Amino acid sequence: MRAAEIEGPYLLVAASYGGRVARLFASQHPDQVVGLVFVDAVHEDAFSSQDTDDQEQQRRLLAIGNWILSRLGLARLLGPELVPLVDGPVGYRLSEDLRELIAVISTRPKNQEGNARLAARHQANDAQLRAAGNLGDRPVVVLSSLQQVERLAGWDAAQAKLAALSSRGVRTVATGSHLIAWEHPDLVVSAVEYVKLAASDSQL
Repeated sequence: MRAAEIEGPYLLVAASYGGRVARLFASQHPDQVVGLVFVDAVHEDAFSSQDTDDQEQQRRLLAIGNWILSRLGLARLLGPELVPLVDGPVGYRLSEDLRELIAVISTRPKNQEGNARLAARHQANDAQLRAAGNLGDRPVVVLSSLQQVERLAGWDAAQAKLAALSSRGVRTVATGSHLIAWEHPDLVVSAVEYVKLAASDSQL
């Protein structure tokens, strides 16, 4: 943000793993964050040890698949069709150009290496987040996907914990998949507007 010369403070909008990054930033730079929107963001208590093991196995299989796709050039060949193939029909809600861009970026070897490094630091990151504390009275909206709530035993309670990190945290459960921003962009926009207004009111 400094490089782009965009002055704070900021309203952070974070999806999935990005929720962890946003929380850590807020804890380290509290004067730079006025509010947050979590879009089916990951909480450190969301996964059981079995869930973690299953996800690691899936990650390895996906990494192998992506390695093959990138080395053989199939990602570029499949282009915009790769995203719906991996993420399901919700992928077609994105424009063809955007789907093609996601396909190319996600199958790059450096992306896979980065994902592997993140997975290797999973437990250390959890400990860091637990030590980060709460979000005070900043306005916070948590958008949770019904699919994740139904699929993972700990997801619902963990999403409630995200909302409870703030004394002004609210939560909405959205129908559909983990990709809420693709499926319900209107919900994300409304959440941003809500937090923006709440943050403005608190600064009056």
